[in-house]
Amino acid sequence: MEQYPATIGIQATLAPGSQPHISINSNPADYKSGSFADSSLDPVVVCSTRYFALAKLYSASVAFDYISPDVAQDIKMYTRGRLRYALDCITDPASIACYYIAIGQPGGRYICLEACLAAWRTREAVKAEFVISLEGLGMPVALEGEYRRPASVEKRALTIRLFGQF
Repeated sequence: MEQYPATIGIQATLAPGSQPHISINSNPADYKSGSFADSSLDPVVVCSTRYFALAKLYSASVAFDYISPDVAQDIKMYTRGRLRYALDCITDPASIACYYIAIGQPGGRYICLEACLAAWRTREAVKAEFVISLEGLGMPVALEGEYRRPASVEKRALTIRLFGQF
């Protein structure tokens, strides 16, 4: 099976019947790209109720309302405490808190699209990383601090494969 970039730590090499859950905040992955549909992952989406049908069309097994005060506990109950990966495109204190509650397993991965303060990351057992779209260009990202990134041939190849679907 395909191996995803080490940055987000997702490898679809699981035994049959052991699908981990991945939660995606707001924007469901494109089912046509094969990014999650072919990965042995069970996509759980957090979005507005008006996008529930769209999220399910794009491979989500279930969608949760992002404004529900119980969204983190609802995700945890649905996944039976087995949420392993979370991709957060919002990256604010509320979304981070939600995922840090919902991720059930030690060693779970929280991936965000923006740097977040260490104080917002409340569980050492959850590995947090953020990705930058510029990494997909395959060139060094010459920005300051956490935004500085080396060139990555692997991320460039993934970008070409995913965008080749459009």
